[in-house]
Amino acid sequence: MTTETSAPTSAPAELDADHGATPVGQRRPGRGGLLLGVLLALCGAMAVVAAGLILRGVGATAAAPRPTAAPRAAAPQPGSPSAAQPTPADRSAASAPTASAPALTVPPTAPTGTVTATTVTVLNNSRITGLANQSAAVLRDGGWAVAGVGNYTGRVPVTTVFFADGRESAAHALADAFPSVQRVLPRLDDLPDGGLIVVVTSDFAR
Repeated sequence: MTTETSAPTSAPAELDADHGATPVGQRRPGRGGLLLGVLLALCGAMAVVAAGLILRGVGATAAAPRPTAAPRAAAPQPGSPSAAQPTPADRSAASAPTASAPALTVPPTAPTGTVTATTVTVLNNSRITGLANQSAAVLRDGGWAVAGVGNYTGRVPVTTVFFADGRESAAHALADAFPSVQRVLPRLDDLPDGGLIVVVTSDFAR
């Protein structure tokens, strides 16, 4: 007797409304998973592009030439030739003459005309030893010719110039040249004759 055996039958496939039949035990990925994958891919691509742009900007900045400062001149060291030698401007400044004010000199009052031929005798009428010689030196420095010096024992209160006949103008010129001579008088009989006689007292020394 023959026994009939029936062939095993597989479970019916589940139908997917959109994509047809799907074997039992397997699930098709949903739309959420596909969107997440697309977003991740886009984020990766954007990251790569951004990194490339950043690297390009850094390279351009590094390649750009930087401004360089002008070299500073080194200061001359003490003892070096440049420090020891003066410049042409220094030489010209050193060689330029310095202007100075001219010295003012007052020439002594010298006698003129007939006065130059008039001689002077100086007599001391004080107790100051050597006053006649000192006064004679002052008169010589003023351009007057001193014939001699001596003493006078008479009484004369102040320094006086006595003149002989025809010498009055010369006597006034001498008195004008020497303020210490305070009087101009005709010659006294006890005085030497000729020229001018200057009798000096202690006021001439002052």
